[in-house]
Amino acid sequence: MLLSQGKVAEVQRRADYALKIVLQGSRNLQDIALNHLSLGRAHLLQETFRVLETLKVCTTYLDRAVGGLRQAGQQDELPRGLLARAELRRGTGELDKARRDLDEAFSIASRGGMRLFEADCHLAYARWYLAAKRGDAMAQAREHLAKAKQIIEQTGYHRRDQEVKELEARFAP
Repeated sequence: MLLSQGKVAEVQRRADYALKIVLQGSRNLQDIALNHLSLGRAHLLQETFRVLETLKVCTTYLDRAVGGLRQAGQQDELPRGLLARAELRRGTGELDKARRDLDEAFSIASRGGMRLFEADCHLAYARWYLAAKRGDAMAQAREHLAKAKQIIEQTGYHRRDQEVKELEARFAP
């Protein structure tokens, strides 16, 4: 929630603190992974995203988050980590790796009936197709956006309305 409000520094401060506590105490794999996820997503949103050092830090945190969530057996949280890492990979041009993360996140979400993650996946697919510019990419992007909008309406998941508007703007002539 803090990230959606643009409070990146606050997320970093809290996640760093929480990670130190969990590493000194219980060493709970899920807690460690979720803190890595928060740190990775916060670094992803920083304006200095393209700076190599920030990119390395972001990659490390998101890889640790996904790995930790797998180790902890957290299928219900794994799509969140995969989607964040896919966003990073799409942004750095690693489109094939991004697509693998998206496909896995979508598979988990659809098998588990995780409708909100399904909507997130469709939005991510739309952005992926716009970046990939392969074949009928625009048509595919529109199709995924339409599916995301349908799920958002059905579930009342209006936290994603701004993302929908931004994607729709990319289709405007």
